[in-house]
Amino acid sequence: MHIHFFTTGDFREGNGANSRFICYGKGLKKQGVNHTFHFILPSEFNDNGINSDSKGIHEGIEFNYLCGRVIRSKRFFGRFKMLILSWVNAYKLLFTINRTENIMYFYGPQALIAGPIILYSKALGFKVVIEKTEFHSLAQGEGSGFKYWISKGAYRLIEKNLSYLCDRVIVISRRLKKYYSQRVPTEKISLLPVIYDPSRFGVKYNLRTNTIGYIGSFGYKDGVPQIIEAFSKALKQNAKLKLRLIGYQNKSFDLNACLAKNGLSHQHPNIEITGQVYAKDIPALLGECDLLLMNRLNNPYANYGFPTKLAEYLATGRPVISTNVTDIDYYFTNGLDMKIIEAENVSQLAEAILERYNNYDLWSEMGLEGQKTGYRLFNYTRHTEFMCQIFNDLVKNKKPTRSESVLVGE
Repeated sequence: MHIHFFTTGDFREGNGANSRFICYGKGLKKQGVNHTFHFILPSEFNDNGINSDSKGIHEGIEFNYLCGRVIRSKRFFGRFKMLILSWVNAYKLLFTINRTENIMYFYGPQALIAGPIILYSKALGFKVVIEKTEFHSLAQGEGSGFKYWISKGAYRLIEKNLSYLCDRVIVISRRLKKYYSQRVPTEKISLLPVIYDPSRFGVKYNLRTNTIGYIGSFGYKDGVPQIIEAFSKALKQNAKLKLRLIGYQNKSFDLNACLAKNGLSHQHPNIEITGQVYAKDIPALLGECDLLLMNRLNNPYANYGFPTKLAEYLATGRPVISTNVTDIDYYFTNGLDMKIIEAENVSQLAEAILERYNNYDLWSEMGLEGQKTGYRLFNYTRHTEFMCQIFNDLVKNKKPTRSESVLVGE
């Protein structure tokens, strides 16, 4: 059996999806399951060249870029040419491999990019798995214009016809599972939550730094403007506080304008903006903070997904403040293993930040409880064992024995 993962992205860059891929690869390797990651296209976030190799081995995971390039073309027609080349190379691969022992796995497929490969895989008789981590057609504030609406329409077609396009759907949240249960037979849907690799977070971080951390893209759903505003409010009460924003700036969000609106800037001594980082640097960048924020907005798009960063936040043993969206209150208890606040409530977020530093030892204990909860629920090993069971069932045409890889209270 060989699992072929197809996705779009930049493998060495330190984002949640890449951490998830590496966990998949490590877990499958332990189970003796062959696998390869195929990147259909590089994204805009690799324009600075953080990824340098178009194929090779990364963290023990075999990967290749189907177009043979890791830097996207600056022009539309150049990018379209790269996409055509990726499709051709994907078709060549599919046409030359065994259809009973190879499974095609599409992670968060971008409809206009991965759609033709999905259709070709089904036409050739391959078993197809699609993992949905977002409800893409509900995206707000992430784009505009003709291309945006065409893409959104394509996502809707996939979402409505998922049952015909794949043999198994894997989702990251209970709300996504409920949604697709209305369109896909329940035995074809499996829930695989956020996961992480504990071995990356073996260092104990105890030093007080007065640094508040956030990692991710600075997109609409992530509530970064509210984080900056809340930090500005808290800073007026505690001048020692610092804010570390780890990641890249989404085109839909003007970070400079947001900072200026709150009396801050890139040059402010209490602000650190790392830009794009390597995956290997994330544990230290998070662990050096003594408070971590997950501030998703309360809209449908944010609520259907689940933040992959959260498992790594918890792994540091640092306390976490999270808005009460998606499955947060299913997995966590406010005040026990995480501070849970209302979404889109800047004043409450600022108050929670100050509370952390006014009750430092108590909150540190909550961080350690969160670390235990994260290990119990999101350690990748049990989840990749669950994946392997899904793959074995598909190859043998068996119905799955269970629909979720972890249940609270087990």
